[in-house]
Amino acid sequence: DDNFPGMTVNLIFRGSEKVEWMEQRNKTVNDGGGSRTEVYYVHFSGERIILQHRFPIYTFTQGFIPKGQYAFPISVRLPQEVPGSLEIKEGSTEAKITYFLEAEIK
Repeated sequence: DDNFPGMTVNLIFRGSEKVEWMEQRNKTVNDGGGSRTEVYYVHFSGERIILQHRFPIYTFTQGFIPKGQYAFPISVRLPQEVPGSLEIKEGSTEAKITYFLEAEIK
């Protein structure tokens, strides 16, 4: 069979932010006759989804997708309340905001 199962092409628009950094910490160690300070580093990180939308861009009414090549013109605008893409690297600090488009067939 040359047809593809499924009938709706969805577009998933997802945005995430990620941050990582290292902090220097000191601790005092007693070594018998005195004490000394040791330096160690603590790694922090976090990530979260800041935007996720799924919307149909085309539905095939016959219940399947006929064999062939398809092009679906799309335009996506970020909502005003979310920031644009960015990438910052400074020392041990790294921060990113990225957006992805993904197509799925259901």
